Amino acid sequence: MLSIVGQNSMVNDLDNALKSLVSPDANERFYAAKYFIENNTPSARPSLEKQRSRELVRHVRMALDKALHHMTPDSKCIPETDALTDKARVRYLKREAIDEFSGTILHELSPKVGLLKEHLAREVHEYENSRSKKVVDSLLRVFGAIESLRYTAKKPESHEFDLAQLIRDVVAEEHCENISYIYEGVQPCIIKSDPRILCLALSNGIRNALESINSYDLSDRDLTICWGATNVDNWVSIIDTGTGLLGSPEAAFKIGNTNKPNHTGFGMAIIQQAVENLGGDVTLSNIASGGAKLDLRWGNF
Repeated sequence: MLSIVGQNSMVNDLDNALKSLVSPDANERFYAAKYFIENNTPSARPSLEKQRSRELVRHVRMALDKALHHMTPDSKCIPETDALTDKARVRYLKREAIDEFSGTILHELSPKVGLLKEHLAREVHEYENSRSKKVVDSLLRVFGAIESLRYTAKKPESHEFDLAQLIRDVVAEEHCENISYIYEGVQPCIIKSDPRILCLALSNGIRNALESINSYDLSDRDLTICWGATNVDNWVSIIDTGTGLLGSPEAAFKIGNTNKPNHTGFGMAIIQQAVENLGGDVTLSNIASGGAKLDLRWGNF
């Protein structure tokens, strides 16, 4: 099992800190920045500013910002960012672990499952109606979910696009009959984010909501999608009139946790990982009128 905490490769002197500051390893750059947070070294300011201008890893940027703030006369006015920096670093390491683990699984096992399907189709009588096909199809769904989860761990790319149109495109793809779709938000709603990663979160969220509505013969069959953007962040709320949340919200985001037939249990985990990768958070809750509400909130970049 992979660890997401990593080794604490501490930097204990100025020379090592300056060398580690430009290391290709993000963890080494993080500990170099941490050295300068703990050791105010004004002479190193040009090096920190240079690295900050090209740093791409969010938690390292945050640590560099704090180190630079500590070198300014009014540093007492700057709020502490330790908790934010640590949270961003944990997310980065989690993303690295997901990418490595899922990549190994897909590389080693996916081709073998494909071969198994081919052999069984030739060797099993009436394969299309057999239990073997159901098992293989279930495995293929799991591999598809792992591939989606891995994609959510990729480094986000910033593109300008219309959030309102993306939502409508996803709804059109996941469309179900006899559902009343309600849209509430600014149109157009131009934001900067990664539309491909966000699309995975929206697709899984809308699909889950539609399945919840369709799971019982309910009189109210409404799916409401709200969205908005500020100069700080963006948000989407998906509200359904389905069965509501069964169990705790925390458990819903665990991989493999599902009570639906023919489901991998990856959907909510994919949503969470996608939005966290965009620097945001996801919450899931029941609503008083029945049904559930999924809130996605993430920052501009």
